[in-house]
Amino acid sequence: MGPRLASEIPSDQFNKKPKDYLKKHSPSFKFKNISPSRVFKLLSSVKIAKATGLDKISNKILKLAAPVIYKCLTDLFNFSITSGQFPSDWKVAKVCPLFKSGEKCDANNYRPISVLPSIARVFEIILFEQIYCHLSNNKLLYSRQSGFRSLHSTVSALLDMTNDWCFNIDRGHG
Repeated sequence: MGPRLASEIPSDQFNKKPKDYLKKHSPSFKFKNISPSRVFKLLSSVKIAKATGLDKISNKILKLAAPVIYKCLTDLFNFSITSGQFPSDWKVAKVCPLFKSGEKCDANNYRPISVLPSIARVFEIILFEQIYCHLSNNKLLYSRQSGFRSLHSTVSALLDMTNDWCFNIDRGHG
């Protein structure tokens, strides 16, 4: 089956390089300043039950202090963007083992989770939103990209593949 399918691929396809598949796009990306209202909204919506990072600032404290600290944090975030510097303390995670299943005494039954400072997570959400918006608006995401996208999952990827398989079987390609 493999040689038959390979023979159906046009020969010019074998000479292509990975960059030949990339679209040429002129829009460049630049982070925008963050609004205080966005920072306040995110601080007010942090989940209190989430773990505390190495900075030992709990989400409960962030949520309670949001009305007082959101403007200063907005200035800090915007300074980070304009200077191109991400605070090094926000890059250090507390790694904890999380039990999956099976024997508790077997180390293979645990997976590591990295707990970053909550302020860093809030900042990452803001940066992610800007990058994702740019990628979506400029149609730079593959239409079948499922990971890390709203309303997409491994289930949608599997459904897509199953549909392709059924379609190809119906056309006699399988």
